[in-house]
Amino acid sequence: MFACYGAEELGLIGSSYFGSHAPVPLRDIVANIEFEMVGAPDPQFASGSLMMTGFDRSTLGPTLRARGALIMPDPYPEEKFFERSDNYSLALEGVVAHTISGWATIPTLHTTADTVANIDFAFMTRAIQSLVEPVTWLADGDFRPQWTGEGAPSKVKP
Repeated sequence: MFACYGAEELGLIGSSYFGSHAPVPLRDIVANIEFEMVGAPDPQFASGSLMMTGFDRSTLGPTLRARGALIMPDPYPEEKFFERSDNYSLALEGVVAHTISGWATIPTLHTTADTVANIDFAFMTRAIQSLVEPVTWLADGDFRPQWTGEGAPSKVKP
């Protein structure tokens, strides 16, 4: 299933609505993977890599990476991207949910310089293509990612 939400920056409004009005039972959703900010590589990352918010909070990230996904843990834990992205609405409902991003702290974000001219299409293509096989495997297989340790967020929002 593919879903597109609105109003993330106004308080996760679209994804929260989806979480409480899902068209299928949430227990039937194996995982939620959000994609955003994939147009430019973060200079801190290994070449061609994307970050996954809350990487160590579940078995999803390590499993996808072991299957070839060019993803790594979020190097900005102080930014709390896991809790600030649309994945969090479904995570609060118990769904293993993460966001995969490129340069999440890109200096041009939400400025007049934030234009298509800044998109690194070669990076974006390579990074996204690295996810095709692992995500297809996830969708077609029996693997169900699990929260690890204290990874599952509580219903109380930070």
